Amino acid sequence: MPFVVRRMQYWEGTPSLGLERNVLACGEKLNKFFIQAIEENKDQLALDSRDRFVIQDSKILGSQLTHLMPNLPFYLGRDNDNKRIIQAIANTQANQAIHDMSLWQTIGELASNMAEWVRVTLDDFTPITDFGIYCYQDKNQQWLLQTERDFVSKKQKSVFINPTLLADKYRFFHCDLTAIKNTSIEQEPNLEQQLSHLRRHSPHQIRRIREVLQSLFAVGDLTDITPIIEAVYIK
Repeated sequence: MPFVVRRMQYWEGTPSLGLERNVLACGEKLNKFFIQAIEENKDQLALDSRDRFVIQDSKILGSQLTHLMPNLPFYLGRDNDNKRIIQAIANTQANQAIHDMSLWQTIGELASNMAEWVRVTLDDFTPITDFGIYCYQDKNQQWLLQTERDFVSKKQKSVFINPTLLADKYRFFHCDLTAIKNTSIEQEPNLEQQLSHLRRHSPHQIRRIREVLQSLFAVGDLTDITPIIEAVYIK
C-alpha cells in the first residue's frame, strides 16, 4: 500500500514511524474499502481536528515551498508525435536544476521505460513505483546511467557504482513515480480562470498549454541520495 511518512521518532533505542495512506496513489477499490470501514466504525473513532492547523500552516508556508524544495519534481507526458517524454522538471532555488540540463536530457531517455513501469489501472492497489537512478559523466562529458531495474544482483550493482564514484562528476537519485488521471482542465477552476485571463492575449499559447496538460500521465520526484551512496560504498 502506498504511504507517506508523517512522523519519525526514536526513543530508547526503538524507532517509531507515523504512516499515512497516500490516497491519491491508491486504487479506487482500496480507497472505497477505507471509506466504508471508517463510516462503519465512526462512532468508535476519535475526531482529529489537527487538519485545521495544518491547513493554516500550509497557507503560510506554501508560497515558500517551491523556493526551498531540494527535490526535483517532474512530469511525464507525450509530445506531438505521441512519444513519451519528460515534459518538465521543476527548478527551484534549492535544487538548482537549471544547471544540470544535460543530465536531465539523459534521464529523459528513460521516459518510455518509466511509462511502462507506471502503467496501472484504477483497480491496482500499488499504482506507484520507485527505483534508483545511478549516473556519472565520462571523459567526453556525456552522462551515462543505469537504473535499479538494470541490476540483477547486488554484486552487479556494486560493479557499476564503485567505478562511478571515481568519476569527476556523478549523481545518485531515488525516483518515485505516480500515475495521474487525465482530468479535464474545466474541473480545475483556478487554472481555468488563469487561462481565461491569458486567452485574449495569446490564444495559440493557451491552446498549447491545454494540449500539454492533457498529455500528462504521471508525476515523478527525484531525491538526491548521493551522500548516502558515498557513505555506503566509499571505505
